[in-house]
Parts: sequence; C-alpha cells; structure tokens
Amino acid sequence: MKKNMEQLTFDSLFNQATEEAPNMGVRIQKLTQDITKFPIQLIIDFERFLKYIEHHPIQITNTKGYISSNHLPHINEQLSIKTQDETRNTQQEHYPYIHFFYLLARGGSLIKQESADFSKRYIRITERRNLFDKLTDTEKYFFLLETFWVDLNWSKFVGNNHHSIYFMLPDVISKLLDKKAGFRLQFHKQPLLANLIFHWNYFFLYFEWFGFWHSEKDQERMDHYHKNGYYFAKSIALTSFGKKMIPVLMESRDFERWNIPLRRERGEANPVPGLKLPHSEVKAGDKVNRPQLFHEAFEKLFLKRDLLNALPRLEQQ
Repeated sequence: MKKNMEQLTFDSLFNQATEEAPNMGVRIQKLTQDITKFPIQLIIDFERFLKYIEHHPIQITNTKGYISSNHLPHINEQLSIKTQDETRNTQQEHYPYIHFFYLLARGGSLIKQESADFSKRYIRITERRNLFDKLTDTEKYFFLLETFWVDLNWSKFVGNNHHSIYFMLPDVISKLLDKKAGFRLQFHKQPLLANLIFHWNYFFLYFEWFGFWHSEKDQERMDHYHKNGYYFAKSIALTSFGKKMIPVLMESRDFERWNIPLRRERGEANPVPGLKLPHSEVKAGDKVNRPQLFHEAFEKLFLKRDLLNALPRLEQQ
C-alpha cells in the first residue's frame, strides 16, 4: 500500500478521495493534504488560460506577436499566481506566469496566430486542444513538461543569456540530487554559483511551477540592482515531487539530446529529440538511438492508468 501511495498522481488521488470520503468537505481536505505530491495547480491555471483565449478575440502585438496589453489584466485575474502592481501598459513579458503559459501553448501548437487583415493579427485555439482535453491531468502535465524541455527555445525567456542555464543547470541539480526533500540550497553560501546563475531570472519560478522546488525571492538583491521585472532567488528548496522527478529528467532526458532548438543552434538540420548527437559514440546497450516518447522514462513513478497517452508530435516540432 505504501508503494502505491508514493506513485499516486492527482488523477488517482481524486478518485481515491471520492471513494474514501463521500462528504465533499472531507474530500477537499484530503486532497489538500495530498496534492503536494503533484503540481495540479499548473494544469488548472493553464486550462483557465486556454479557456480565456477560446472565448475572447485576442489581438497580438505587431512587434513580438504577444498578447495585447488590454487583455493581460483580465487573464491575470483568472490565475492563482498573479502579477502585482501591473499597469494598463504592462507588456506580456512582465506577466511571467502568463508569458510562460503563452510560450507553452505556442510551442505545443495549442494556439496559433491568424491574420484578420493586413494590420491585425489574432491568436486562436487549434483543433489540437481537443486532444489535449482528453488527456488525464498527469498526461497534461507531461505534455507541458515535454514542450518546455524539448520544443521551447529558452532564449525566448532570457535572451542571449540562455547559455548560462544550459551549462549551469546540471551544477545546480547536482547539489540537490543526494539531498532529502526539504533541503534548501542557499545561494549566499555559494557566491560563485550565485554569480554564474545571475541571469536565470524567472527560470527559478518555471521549475517551481513544475513542482520541482520552492524558490525564495531575494528582494534585497532585486532592490539593489533596480531591475524592473527581473527575479533573483535567495534559495531553492527541493520538493518531494522534485526529489523523484529531477533525477529521471536529468539522467534519462539529457537536455542536450532532447532540446530541438539547442540542437539546431549547434548545426543540426533535422534533429530528432533523444537520438544521439552527431559525432558522439553509442555505447553497447545504449538505447538513445531508439526514438522514445518523452514520458516513457517517468512511467515507473506513476500509476499506469494515469500515464498512458501523449499528444502526437507534429512535423514542425
């Protein structure tokens, strides 16, 4: 029984809570205690984001193709994580949670841009949304994680400083791998590391939103540098969910093999996520040259009924 409980995701937790607690109040209390094992709020908020786009004609900016500023406060109000102190002119990049969702939805081809005339462009929900809706919450989570890890160009988030994330992420993760859930990595005790991850910005929060760690904001540093819309982390604390997920992600889904924009940046014309890098040797028994579904490596961590399906990858991906 203990082993199964360690594998429960939100889908199974909800079913179990319904069976064990027919009273709604007790059921919600039980779910509140258990969903810390799975970041369900990410899925709830992402679906709210998609629903808003589905029901509103949203014009996008001519420069970057982002959501026009008049819609952003309304979307902001729909989400559990809200940008504070925004104005009517605040642009999408300064709503980090919305910006994160927008790039995931674009990268996963759940939304697309359409031109109404020569001067106006809009974003629309694609038919792929119907396939997404049929997934379990666990499968939806892995669709978002796959999009982030495989399809997104991280320079869209942090500009030319994205290389500091590619190169330093393994070093940050290495300081967490042998630690228990709840361990807090304090960056003021790691001055060299803190300097090397200076440009991570909201990437600390992206990993928090995926449930891997909790990030503590360094308000003193943010005030010191006077960087508007910039985020510094004082520390990160490993979650129990991250304790299980991070080793598999780093060891079985090596970013350099799996991220398509990075492989293209390094000269590959048609990279296949997960396959060996050009000019690299394949050791005996190595399975990296067999195409795999992204979620395959994580199947042992979840109940089989919760993680069976995935959206088909599109040709342009």
